[in-house]
Amino acid sequence: MLTDRQVTELKALMEKHKNSKESLRIADVTKVIYPVDKYKKQHKIKS
Repeated sequence: MLTDRQVTELKALMEKHKNSKESLRIADVTKVIYPVDKYKKQHKIKS
């Protein structure tokens, strides 16, 4: 499940790339869905 913050970030990311010639990168979407803890070097969300 995505949080409201993640949904908002994804919508902003899609809008940014909507009129751009460059495509939406999977890595950018993955960073929003599975944020990485900078200090632990692992995903914050665990399954």
